This record gives sequence, structure tokens and C-alpha cells, in this order.
Amino acid sequence: MFANFKVPSLTKRKVSLFDFSNSVNGLIDGHIAKNTLAKRCFNFDYSNGALKDGVGVEHFQIDTGNGPIKLIPPSFSIKPKKVYYYKRYDDINGREDDRLIILYNDKSVYEWKIFSSTGTLIKINDLSFESAPFSACYRLNGEDVILFSTNGVLYVYNGERVTSFDAPLITSMCIHNERLFATTGGSQTELWFSKTFDPTNWNVSLDEAGFIDFRTPHGRLLKVVSLNGYLYVFSNYGIFRVSAYADQTETYADSIYVNSGRIIGSSVTECGKYVIYLAQDGFYRFDGVSSVKIMSAIDQYLDGVDNEDAVSAYYNGKLYVSLKAKFDGRTERVLLVYDLVTNEFYFAKDLKIYDLVKINGNEFSKLLLLDEGSVYICQLNYNARYFLLGLDKEWVSYPNDYGIEGEKTFSSINLYTKTPISVTISSEYGTKNVNFDGKLTRQSKKVGLKGKTFTVKFATDSENTEISKVVIILEYL
Repeated sequence: MFANFKVPSLTKRKVSLFDFSNSVNGLIDGHIAKNTLAKRCFNFDYSNGALKDGVGVEHFQIDTGNGPIKLIPPSFSIKPKKVYYYKRYDDINGREDDRLIILYNDKSVYEWKIFSSTGTLIKINDLSFESAPFSACYRLNGEDVILFSTNGVLYVYNGERVTSFDAPLITSMCIHNERLFATTGGSQTELWFSKTFDPTNWNVSLDEAGFIDFRTPHGRLLKVVSLNGYLYVFSNYGIFRVSAYADQTETYADSIYVNSGRIIGSSVTECGKYVIYLAQDGFYRFDGVSSVKIMSAIDQYLDGVDNEDAVSAYYNGKLYVSLKAKFDGRTERVLLVYDLVTNEFYFAKDLKIYDLVKINGNEFSKLLLLDEGSVYICQLNYNARYFLLGLDKEWVSYPNDYGIEGEKTFSSINLYTKTPISVTISSEYGTKNVNFDGKLTRQSKKVGLKGKTFTVKFATDSENTEISKVVIILEYL
């Protein structure tokens, strides 16, 4: 007589990872994270739901009608320290004459005429700076000039000659209602303003220059910006709105917002109709009336990290911030890319950006940058390359049981990918790695790894990456 034994059948479950948008969230407990949340993600732009190339760095070149031009460094033994955009119109010849002004680490200053037919830089002999000065463009006495201020001196360059004037010890400045407004050193509580139509005149009187002393509990003044027709002053812990008119007796300031975390002055960035800034407790968006917290999902990566040297720029609807962040206990410099319309953001790493500047002409628009890896002026690319090298891109999930308690088998994974990628699956029992070629059709790979929870990692250094419509097959009793 034979006994009949019934073998339990395996149940299969499909788990879809179709939407990677809002992928990074450091606030979520890993045990309850959704399938498409990443514990770690670099150099992937996931804003449209797929994993695609993020930004990278390449040498700057521009074509303004004379063919592609790449700037030639004056020497390969010196490095650029700061780049300024001088928007200028040549009234004599009736044409645009925009320029880049470049400060090098040997104190020398060079310029490049954007509409020239060569990439040769010309030295400005009458300018030399130990540290990077603050700057602003201005229409002075009927000509376009660029102003530089450092160590209590204001330099005015009109494209041909340099003149200098005594000025306050300026720590930030902007143009508003035809005056130059500036936060200053010393007590760091004074906002100075020049005479109307003359940023070189700082003589204090009722019909010339003047200042407002902000002695409040909100700390020292950090930065002054002009936004939506108003003037705002950012301090350590507050924001003031200044009503500034030609008649000084009508100039006054109101405290309109107090911040709980200390504001980092170098991060204060005009972004269209908003100002975005980083404080000790994360990023905020200010609209002229109040500040709201944004990107709270990355607060944990910034907590306790010194970002006094953060640099940022607003370009084509996105904020770019080079800062330091902490991942898995390790602090490293990354580039944060934030879309103001969708509120999506991602991190790019293995870049060494220390300056960002936007240039906007009638025929061109670029975001320029300086990177420690080059003596050239650089720009962003959008294929995740660091000069000639493809950046390593990775997306790593939280450990996940996919809603199935107990032991199960990660049977297989199928997906679309346009380029070669590596997929690593890990559990309590080990690790399996599968490789996919780049194809236009769906591909499937067997895995066969047992475990209670699984971590999935996508990695590639290929250009033009696009990973989408991932499906995981799990088997369990």
C-alpha cells in the first residue's frame, strides 16, 4: 500500500517598481518604506518616474556665431577662484559686449569677451584681489559697469578702465531702486545704501547715502536681496523687509519672519519669485511674506554637517546647490538639484564644484561652474559624465519584505533598460548579481535567492541610461 503525499504549491507574487519619483526620503522608517523608496541614490534623475542620467561636469564652450569656442586658461599653473558675469552693451558700436570676469588663485583677474572669435583671456592689469570680491552690474552715467567691493574699496570697471572709491566694508550687495544696498562687516548689524543713481557715493547725509542699524536678537546681517519689487535682509535668525524710497525719511524696516534654525548666508538664492535658503534645520522657500519648509526628506543627510561654504545658483527653473551631506556616516560633497515646479530633487556626487554662476544673454543661457578637477571654466552636462568618465550611478532600496512575512524566494526580475546595468539583490542569506544588456525590449533574469527581506541595487556608469517598469517575482508557500 502506498501513501499519497500532497506537495504544497508555491504562490507567486509580482511586485511592480514602476514609479521612482520622490525616490529619496531619509525621514521614512526603512521597515515601512514603499518599494520605490531609496535608502541611497546618486547620479540618477528620477523626476519622471524612470531612472535616468543626472547631471555631470564638462568643459565650458559656447557658440555665439563664430563656431564652438573653448576658453584657454592663461596658465595651467593657476586655477580659477571665482567667475563673474558682466552684462555689457557697447554703445559706441551698437552691439552686445557681454564678458566673463575670472579671478584666479594668484590674485590675477582676466576677462573674456563672449562674442569674440577666440577663447583667449585678457588680463585686467588694474584689478587684483586676495579674496573673492562681491559684485553687481549697474548702469552708471550712461554706460554698463561692473562693481567689485572688497576691504572697504569699491572698484568700478567699465570694460576699458578701473576706478576706485572708498566704501563700507561690504559683505553682500544688490541694486534696488537705483541705489546700491549692502550688508557690512564690523558690527555686522548695519545695512548701508548709496546715493540714488550713484553707487560710488557713500557720504552719509539726508540727500546722499545712509544706513540702517539692525540691533535685534536675530543676529548679524548675512545677505540683502531684491525680490518682487521689495528689498529683504536675511540675518542669522530672521528676515526683514525694507521699504526704501528716494526720500530717506521714508525708509524703514519690518521684521516679517523669524527662523528657528540659523540661516546659512552663502545659501540664500533668488529663484524667480522666491528666495530659497538653507538653515541648520533644512531648506526653506521664502515668498516675500513667509517661509515654508521644503525638501524635509533630506534633513537627516544635512543634520550636523557644516555647510557654511555651500554655493548655489538658480537656472532654468531649478536650484543647484553644492554642499556637504552625510550618507551612511560618511560626509561628502554633493550637488543637490531641486525643481521648483515639481518639488523633485536628486543628488549628484563625485563632482567637486566650488562655484556656480548663471549667464543669460539674448542669444545664450548657461550655468557655469568651477570644479576642483579642472583649471578650465566648466559647465553642466546632462548625461552624468565627469569630463571623459561616466559617473557611477546607483539606486539602493531599503530592506523590504514586500508585504510577505517569513521566508520567500526572490525568483526573478524583469525590466526595461536602454543601456547595460548591474542589479544586485541581497538578503540575510547572501547576495546575487545579474547583468542586463541595453535593449529596447523587456528583459528577464533568474535570481533564486532566499530571504525574509531583500535589498535591490541598480548600478551603471553607462551614458543615456533609462531603467523603467521593473517587476520582481517572489515565490512563497
